[in-house]
Amino acid sequence: MQIEIITTERLKLRLINLDVLNYVFLNYSDKKLISFFGLKTAFDLDIEKLKYLDHAKNANKTFLYFQLIDKKSDKIIGVCGLHNWFPEHPLAEIDYSILSDESKDKGFMTEAIQSILHYGFEQMNLFQIEAYILSNNIASLKLIKKLNFKQIRLVNESNCQSTRLEKSLAFSLLNTDFVKMDTDKVNTISKNFILN
Repeated sequence: MQIEIITTERLKLRLINLDVLNYVFLNYSDKKLISFFGLKTAFDLDIEKLKYLDHAKNANKTFLYFQLIDKKSDKIIGVCGLHNWFPEHPLAEIDYSILSDESKDKGFMTEAIQSILHYGFEQMNLFQIEAYILSNNIASLKLIKKLNFKQIRLVNESNCQSTRLEKSLAFSLLNTDFVKMDTDKVNTISKNFILN
């Protein structure tokens, strides 16, 4: 099986979708799965397996995400994905996370999201991408605004870890408002990463 890779100046963005997950969970040992996902413990792998089962169960909507791999260290430093995407509707939600503090505040997520937005609008033919950001997440709010997302509403959400409601802000970016980056910044998508 081949996996799509988008390369940027400092990152390799390895695409993970249900086909890739099916392949790795059917063919890889737990040790190899931990390495593939950049996990630290068997408990982390158990969580990843539960996510996989949830993705497989919700086949009516699809998702994809990219592992952000630092070219220098060849380590997974974050993830960024498009989910809640119904193939018959050109809309998806974006979410993202940098996994370690030492990789934060270095522009990695800006670099990754620009390429992933380009992928969503150009390869997936999306019309709109939404983002839901907690109102106290200042860094994420700055990032999403820098990428030309516009706030569309305030959402009250319950936090899974507590009983309190938290305010999230909903943002949207239309393909007509997407500012295409310099073509020098995004290398071509390749399909030469082979799983075995």
